[in-house]
Amino acid sequence: LIRVVGGMLGESYLLAALLISNLSAIGYFVVFFLLAEEAVGWRAARHAQVFAAIYPWSFVLLAGYTEPMFLLFASLAFWAARRGRGGAAGLCGALASLTRLQGGILGAPLLLEALQQRKFKLWPIRMDLVWPFLPPLASIGFVVGRELAGIEPIFVTYATQWHHASAPPWVGMITNVRNMLTGLAHPVDYLDMAAAWFAIVLTVIAWKRLRPMHALYMTLAVLFNTAHLRDPNPQVSVGRHTVELFPAFFILGQLMMKRPRRGRAILLIMFTLFLAVSGMFVLWGWVG
Repeated sequence: LIRVVGGMLGESYLLAALLISNLSAIGYFVVFFLLAEEAVGWRAARHAQVFAAIYPWSFVLLAGYTEPMFLLFASLAFWAARRGRGGAAGLCGALASLTRLQGGILGAPLLLEALQQRKFKLWPIRMDLVWPFLPPLASIGFVVGRELAGIEPIFVTYATQWHHASAPPWVGMITNVRNMLTGLAHPVDYLDMAAAWFAIVLTVIAWKRLRPMHALYMTLAVLFNTAHLRDPNPQVSVGRHTVELFPAFFILGQLMMKRPRRGRAILLIMFTLFLAVSGMFVLWGWVG
């Protein structure tokens, strides 16, 4: 997509990447508000939108990253699923999977929503139970397609280029704590640890306050995004990947309505970190 748009812009591929990201981010925030309004009411949805916009790593929504397009299609998949439009939900989920490999996890929450809408009756089998399999099939297709095209397997790229290795989530956390205690941790490692616990706590709360579809998505996303280990930063990019947990901001929007002081305190901390992390990014510092 960057190649096509960049060609239309006189081979200005950086401009193309920024244009795609920013337009995707605008679309995402529109759909985000619709989902948040449905989940927590329009007043809380407004606050949730602010939290989502000033989250410390939300700068990636305006940079040339894949997160904004992933979030646009993922949120559209949820929006369509809530309205019983299984085909549209599956297609949007598949498109999300083609932007980020972890999009395959969207199949589980979409299937759960479809089952809830038919009160968990499996018979008769209709297409509403088939469409949710499109996201994982798209992820598998992407991996297989690379190999058929003669490109090295994505997992080899992870290991050789990014020094990523799969590991249970707690391994990265334990290694990060060890680095902190021995003075080997980078400042960003502390932020990644905080982001991981932020995600875990809000995921637990989501099972009580949000629809099962949202809670299941958050659970799988947290497991996927923390199940790796990298040397020398064991939890690298965890903070950036928590941007994908958009239902978490619904909960913060609720908090602002019910506990304004606590909500403002969290908002102030997040905005301060947003400025710090964005500044590090602008100065070519590694922040995920």
